[in-house]
Amino acid sequence: MKVFAPMVELPGLAVAELVSVKKRPKGMVGVYRLQPTDPVQYVSRFGDSQAFFRQMYSPAPGLWATFSVPEDDDELELHVGLEGPFGVALLEANKSLKGSAEVLVPDYQVRALAMGFLDKCGV
Repeated sequence: MKVFAPMVELPGLAVAELVSVKKRPKGMVGVYRLQPTDPVQYVSRFGDSQAFFRQMYSPAPGLWATFSVPEDDDELELHVGLEGPFGVALLEANKSLKGSAEVLVPDYQVRALAMGFLDKCGV
């Protein structure tokens, strides 16, 4: 079973591709690299909005998202965090319900976190 969806479409903006998964003391973080689908709209939407990056968006306990630009690169990244207890609960629920989920955090959840973050920040 995978933890994060490998690819996520952000409608009209970009495709987010999972480039790494980092273990943290209290959970995991999936790092997605954004590839613009419409470069003009992408630049107009994200061009002047870097002040909002590094804020966290967590509409419910257990999952959070943030955008960042790495110091060594100018490509925008989406970070999606899964807190340990929440991840364990998802795994246990999938097992006890005899679910067949292939991914703990599917593409629609990553999309909802990303688009919710952008909406909250007015981007």
